[in-house]
Amino acid sequence: MTIDTIRALTASLASVPLARRRERAGLDPRRADVIVAGGVVLTEALASLDATTMLISDRGVRWGLAAELLESAGVTSSLSVGAGGTIGENSQKTR
Repeated sequence: MTIDTIRALTASLASVPLARRRERAGLDPRRADVIVAGGVVLTEALASLDATTMLISDRGVRWGLAAELLESAGVTSSLSVGAGGTIGENSQKTR
């Protein structure tokens, strides 16, 4: 996602009253009050790093840790490239 897209989304969310942000599909109502501040912090962090884009994962931290563990063990799988499926799917020993 580009920093310009994040800025636009942040501005769009900021223009909506809190009550309507809580009703917005895809946004956890418990985060509606902090999402705008989070967008500002994120864009400022990206700008300070001279980053114009960022990768957003649809997986959790445990998924990434599992991928790193498999990779460090010399196992490659669809997990390590972020494809869907279960841990170990299409895996093979590389060492």
